[in-house]
Amino acid sequence: MVELNGLQFEEKARITSGRFMLVLALLTAFSLLVVWAGIGLEIFRSRDATLQSVREASENLARGLAAYTERTFTVIETRLQLMDGNLPACDPSRSFDPEITDQLGRMVLDTDILFSASLVDADGQFCQSAIPGRDGAFHAPAATISVADRDFFFKLKENPDLETLVGIPMLGKITGTWVLPVARVRRDDTGRFNGVVLGTIELDQLNRFFAAFDLKSGVVLTIVRRDGYMVARAPFKAEMMGKSFFHGPLFRQIENTPHNTYETRTVTDGQHRIISYFSVDKLSLVAVVAQSSDKALAPWRHQIIVYVVVGLFITVILLALAIVLIRMDRRREYANATRLAEQTRLNRAILDAAPTPLLFINDLGEVEQFNRAFCDLVGRSPDLVVDRPLQDFLDEDEDNNLVQVVQGLTGETTEFSIELSLSIKDKGRRTFLISMASVGLEGGESHGAVLSLTDISRRKEAEDKQSRLVARLEESNTDLEQFAYVASHDLREPLRMVASYVSLLERNFSDSLDASGLEFIAYAREGALRLDKLVKDLLQYSRVGQAPKDSEPVSLSSILHGVMADLGPGAEVSGARIVLPEDDPLLTCNAHEVARLFDQLISNAIKFQHPDRALHVAIIATEMGDHVLFEVRDNGIGIDPAYHEKVFVIFQRLHQRERYEGTGVGLAICRKIVARHGGRIWIDSAPSEGTTVMFTLPKGRHS
Repeated sequence: MVELNGLQFEEKARITSGRFMLVLALLTAFSLLVVWAGIGLEIFRSRDATLQSVREASENLARGLAAYTERTFTVIETRLQLMDGNLPACDPSRSFDPEITDQLGRMVLDTDILFSASLVDADGQFCQSAIPGRDGAFHAPAATISVADRDFFFKLKENPDLETLVGIPMLGKITGTWVLPVARVRRDDTGRFNGVVLGTIELDQLNRFFAAFDLKSGVVLTIVRRDGYMVARAPFKAEMMGKSFFHGPLFRQIENTPHNTYETRTVTDGQHRIISYFSVDKLSLVAVVAQSSDKALAPWRHQIIVYVVVGLFITVILLALAIVLIRMDRRREYANATRLAEQTRLNRAILDAAPTPLLFINDLGEVEQFNRAFCDLVGRSPDLVVDRPLQDFLDEDEDNNLVQVVQGLTGETTEFSIELSLSIKDKGRRTFLISMASVGLEGGESHGAVLSLTDISRRKEAEDKQSRLVARLEESNTDLEQFAYVASHDLREPLRMVASYVSLLERNFSDSLDASGLEFIAYAREGALRLDKLVKDLLQYSRVGQAPKDSEPVSLSSILHGVMADLGPGAEVSGARIVLPEDDPLLTCNAHEVARLFDQLISNAIKFQHPDRALHVAIIATEMGDHVLFEVRDNGIGIDPAYHEKVFVIFQRLHQRERYEGTGVGLAICRKIVARHGGRIWIDSAPSEGTTVMFTLPKGRHS
């Protein structure tokens, strides 16, 4: 039996190991899939987050550039408006006036923005001008300069609605530097075009401002006019100055919304960039920030490398962990195999050492496994036992009860015990306690049973002998109780006759008797009456148990109410205060006998009350499992602990007859009633401290 289980365990161990390897491989593959899927999702999420961050930064930069542009050109426009108001109109007959040149120079210096300032007449000729020289002073140009061909001039001249216009960057004819012209129209008193006030800004000035933005590599700041001409750029590229990009994607965007952020391939350098722009409507300018998508994603590419390295590291860790677990499983499998072999040998030794015969029978009724005790039982060597039908070990006249029971077991797990008398060949008939458990073998192809055969022949003989002795004892007790009942009943008749004749003798011959004679007659009558009461109490004691034990559910309150009704006069005379229990448990008992029990205990409390205090009796009921514990407490004279057991013995008295009446039968009757109901009774008391009688009765069940 043990070897069979060992083979099953070994096969299960191999299957379990294979399943473990499969589960481990699936878990490893799943873990790697989750890791790399997570890394992939994080890479895409990181790219989107990086682009979103770049978009927000570009948008904020474009907003700041637009605010600076609007603020700068508003200051310039205000200064040009001041020049227009404070300086006279151009007079073709006059040449450059040094005073006006100085005045224009001071106004230029006041702005910290303008590079030069000039007054241009209606024909586009400079009439007054302040251009900084190498000496740091402002001078008028040495030759006549015309701006009639400049776009700002003819646009202001032809469009009466324009007041101020930012021109196209140009290379200064005198200074040789790139400047950005800003012109404001001048009108005569009739409102006709009368020339412009022209201010210029060095593009280097704007480039210095752009440098304050701390531009990163790949970021381009641009200011363009609404008609597409580029007026400023950082980093600066001279070849782009003054060129129009009106037909590019930027101006298609501007037509739809005044500010936006989008991605496109720029016309200027063909790179893929993130474009953010804000329109400055007042000046018809647009502030543009272009950032190379390639360079913006450079940090993200570094993160990809980190993610891949982390993924590879986790992959290595998971694979290493899988290898470690595989090795641990191999070691565990080897350890299990070793432990299984040891356990098999140990189990065989334990089974062979067991004194009880043990065997395994297959579904064909053949003995496959067994221990040494079974060989000793059937008196055969192991090689004559293995694979032999169980019937071979029983006498031919055996009724095959055991074989039929075993063959009737199903493959499902079933355990039970049965007592059978079997006749073993050459061993005689014996009684066995047979414990059986069905065993389903691997795959459910077959089944059998494990049997334990415990020889209980001697125990059965002892039990039969004990049963006979108990029956005889019960018969003897019944006879004794019947004898006591009959004897006590029959004794009362002659006692009554003696008492009657003594009374007749006293009544008819009292005059003839002296005092001693009368005293003798009194003693005789008293003795007869006392003996009659003693016999009467003995009769009551013998009657307990004579009636059928009719136990039925009954409430405690119904019993106590009847007892209190019977005790009424005696309790009133004694002045006793009797407290009944608050709970009303249900009891399974003979109501008449339990009522007699409570009547006896309460009567004892009334009889033995303390002379110096009013009697107080309390009845307490406590439910404890399937029993109820009762306590009858009084504050009477109490009982010495030395007599706590003696008071339950029949005819035992602790007090003189002259002080307390009684025969010493009452508590003996109480004990017999409690014992008849399967409970026990005892006392807790001390002299002058009252008495508590405790007993248990079976609890009833509600129907």
